[in-house]
Amino acid sequence: MDKLLLERQCFLSQATWTDVDEFKVLIDAQDYYQSFYQHTLKARKKIVIVGWDVDSRTKLLPNTQLTLKQHLLQLVQNNCELNIYILCWDFSIFTSSEREWGPWLFGSKWHERIEFIMDHHHPLFSSQHQKIVTVDDQVVFVGGIDLCENRLDNSEHLKETSLRINSRGKSYKAFHDVQVLIRGKMAEPVIHIANQRWLQATKKDISLPFVTEPLDWETPGVVIGETASRLKGMVIETSPHKIKTKRKMDNLKATLELIKLARKYIYIENQYLTHRRVIKALGQKLTEGKIEITVVLPKKSFNWLENSTIHLVQRNALMKLREYDQYNKLKVVYPRIDYQDKSLLYVHSKLMIVDNIFFKVGSSNLNHRSMGLDSECDVLFFSKDQEGKIKKIFLCLVSEHLGLSSEIVEQFLLNNKSLHLLINSRKESERSLQEFPKEKIFLQNLWGIEPIFDRSSTVSWLKILEKPRSLLLGYR
Repeated sequence: MDKLLLERQCFLSQATWTDVDEFKVLIDAQDYYQSFYQHTLKARKKIVIVGWDVDSRTKLLPNTQLTLKQHLLQLVQNNCELNIYILCWDFSIFTSSEREWGPWLFGSKWHERIEFIMDHHHPLFSSQHQKIVTVDDQVVFVGGIDLCENRLDNSEHLKETSLRINSRGKSYKAFHDVQVLIRGKMAEPVIHIANQRWLQATKKDISLPFVTEPLDWETPGVVIGETASRLKGMVIETSPHKIKTKRKMDNLKATLELIKLARKYIYIENQYLTHRRVIKALGQKLTEGKIEITVVLPKKSFNWLENSTIHLVQRNALMKLREYDQYNKLKVVYPRIDYQDKSLLYVHSKLMIVDNIFFKVGSSNLNHRSMGLDSECDVLFFSKDQEGKIKKIFLCLVSEHLGLSSEIVEQFLLNNKSLHLLINSRKESERSLQEFPKEKIFLQNLWGIEPIFDRSSTVSWLKILEKPRSLLLGYR
């Protein structure tokens, strides 16, 4: 038995795995919002929403004007036993342009059985970044998608569509993200996290007895659950150090372990890639020259602030990563959805697929903030069947970016054994994955500092006072 196989078995035996009863992959916000709408219609006792952002104006369904606030109000008006709890990050001034200001300035009292809390129970400069919804403590949604504006899109990602018009009448760029819907024993840890977040913020226990019931899968998405006995899962939590609790960095540990165990390929979609240990782990894999690594990132950052801070650090990180690639096994790409005017698709998903047997998805970016400072929630799935469920997810994602059917992608990979060859063959197509330019970064000190926007730990006021410039650049 080879060393990698032994290490993989060791990882599987040491981790806390749970049988997965059923789960569904919801690719892009239209599928998620429709599934959220349909499952919350059936809520009887409780809905919990935990988010980085929660916006009452969020349009839930295509071709309607139904907003999140209208939907939740209808639910409680039609069910006198239903309570809804919404916990949203008490956000930074740096993200204020993206937010709904009403709840922050005046509080949000929609209904006596809808409680809206702006959560400030986190260390300096950290954020509440989890994206969780639970329904009756039975069904959970977890991933990278918030219930907020400028997210709604579908997998077609049309250049122009009425789907991407927000409440202010402004259009926004095509948006790609992934959420999963889970039911059964694996849902329990996510439910516990959501309930604990509410308890910490309000001192109020909102837990319900956990009872499993059959789940109606007549909703959008990639259904995964035909042979649940062959699928294992675990919940991965990241939380910052607090006075009474130790810091959890489970996602960093899992990410590094998955990279180490890869034998055939690594496929990553993420909003950022800057974490030094992740870069080093990927680089060490590249020096072996055996597997293809594909990283899908957005070409441009979300706003001016990111472009002037973390985007510069990422460019430097990618330059470092390419230095390891002596065997031409790395592709760092961004999605393009229109060849003629070079329209781009913004990648907000946070996922990793390894060898068709590991699938990790959640709220964590591959940067220092997500790996140690912010509150995050991810889920990791393992399948023994390399031709089964996780391969199906991989094919769906690749086919979306390249404008091909899953069957065509599967056949090409079967014949050529290389995703990179397929990406090269689609460079001139309407839908494609384009390589990032190989830039030279002359600000070498960027790699030696941790910007205030990509920290891995809290910062003391003493150090800020000692070095005021660290408010903009961070400190060593």
